[in-house]
Amino acid sequence: MPRIGIIAWIQESNTFLPEPTTLAHFEEDVLLTGAPMRDYFIDAQHEVGGMLRTLANSDVETVPLFAARAIPFGAMTAETHLTLRTRLLDALVAAGSLDGLLVTPHGATVSEAIPDVDGDWLQAVRSIVGPDIPIIGTLDPHANLSPAMVAATDALFAYRTNPHIDQAARGAEAAELMLAT
Repeated sequence: MPRIGIIAWIQESNTFLPEPTTLAHFEEDVLLTGAPMRDYFIDAQHEVGGMLRTLANSDVETVPLFAARAIPFGAMTAETHLTLRTRLLDALVAAGSLDGLLVTPHGATVSEAIPDVDGDWLQAVRSIVGPDIPIIGTLDPHANLSPAMVAATDALFAYRTNPHIDQAARGAEAAELMLAT
């Protein structure tokens, strides 16, 4: 049975705010690894919810890996970035062999040390899974789409509405492409 992993790291950074985003901001919103992701997101009108519901109706094993989300705030501290990146990559390695990855970078995450956090973690994920595992994801429509993000993924779907009432539909769309792939 094919195994499809899910990774979500979402934070919209506002570099004009002097107060940084810290680990506490993620802990106050969403910071999960493994199976608790399923319970948290399965009924959510969120990309991960759309992904989970679509994969549940297929012949694949869904492997929730890592989810971190914080409300929009200042650039993330370097320490927070490193902590989240380490947790994400540890979860990915611990999962073992995967046949595909669904990801939800926001596309506008910045840390004090890394201006392209999304490109950074997507490149790190790609280096672990190799070039042959499909990585398909979703983005906010105003994402700062970097060459690193594009190089690390096989397909990215942007929400089509603002307010973002189609996040679950875009997650489902990404999951449907993964199943077809």
